[in-house]
Amino acid sequence: MSTRARSPTARWPKHSAMSWSSRRPFSPPEPAAQSSPDRAADALGGSFLQANFTVYVLGGYSWQHFDLNASSPIGDILDWDSSGFSVGGGLETAMSSNVTVGLEYRYSQFSEEDFSSELGLPDDTLTSTPSFHTVRIGAKYKFN
Repeated sequence: MSTRARSPTARWPKHSAMSWSSRRPFSPPEPAAQSSPDRAADALGGSFLQANFTVYVLGGYSWQHFDLNASSPIGDILDWDSSGFSVGGGLETAMSSNVTVGLEYRYSQFSEEDFSSELGLPDDTLTSTPSFHTVRIGAKYKFN
């Protein structure tokens, strides 16, 4: 059986199989996954649809660092690096000779990580294949 995480930023349920009373003086540990900003090497290709409007596609290599941790007293649980790929596209339009605005979509998927041996479980019991869907809206200013 394989458990796959859909997103490294997804939060686990506050309460699992154990029930916690609100009268206890502490809260149960709350695991959360975090990731650092990704690194990517992308290639872009595009076309001008009009004099001031560009459409493009992109694709390339991505790298990400992930950290799964819980609140005190547990702390860090798992920590790993993963590489993968990114694909996407966007559009950009000139608002003036110095200002452009754009919209970009990017899908990134990273390699599968098997945590089974680190937790003393049989191989392929607990795996994760992180992926992200990202939409960016931006404005650029060109200095003369």
